[in-house]
Amino acid sequence: MKRWEHWVRALAFVLFTLLMITQKVQLWLGLFLVTLVLARWLGRLYCGYLCPLNTSMLVAEKVKKFLKIKEFKQPNLLSYKHLSWISLVLMVGFMVFGQVVLKKQLPILPILTVLAFTVALFYHPSFFHNYLCPYNAPLKLFGSKATFSKHVVKAGCIGCTKCERVCPSHAIVVDKTSRKAAIDRALCHQCQRCTSVCPTHTISYQKVR
Repeated sequence: MKRWEHWVRALAFVLFTLLMITQKVQLWLGLFLVTLVLARWLGRLYCGYLCPLNTSMLVAEKVKKFLKIKEFKQPNLLSYKHLSWISLVLMVGFMVFGQVVLKKQLPILPILTVLAFTVALFYHPSFFHNYLCPYNAPLKLFGSKATFSKHVVKAGCIGCTKCERVCPSHAIVVDKTSRKAAIDRALCHQCQRCTSVCPTHTISYQKVR
């Protein structure tokens, strides 16, 4: 039986699909805004469990592994740290353009979902998560000081780097000197990947000082 997080993502994706079909994008954006505010205290739970873009990328990763598709290196020209803010401005701009000028609702979010799937087929998911995703910009800002987040208890960390390797957003780095892992709250999606592979069970979701 699949773990609970898979069911949460599946239900969220179904809800997203229904809202897109019925052209009730505002309801989904409202849900995003609620989770954005909550990210200040609970971290980027939207990314880990509700985001349809992330769910499509998880499927893409399985397809990539099954088809043995070679993963390319991230383009240097698209490694600008503020690129996701530009993506956010473009997304909002196209939405406004569709509503005001064309008098219609452009399928921006479904297009982004397809784009996320395509990028994840050929690149590490962190490329889209940290640079191309418009959601990343505000969520990174709100999540950087999250009260609750995934946290590594240094005393139990053995520096095996398993958590670092499975993190989809490169939020975990193992220090080469101390051999201890640390998690960047601004990038962490609060998913279960690191927790599930940690051999010493030293990573958990908790209040961070």
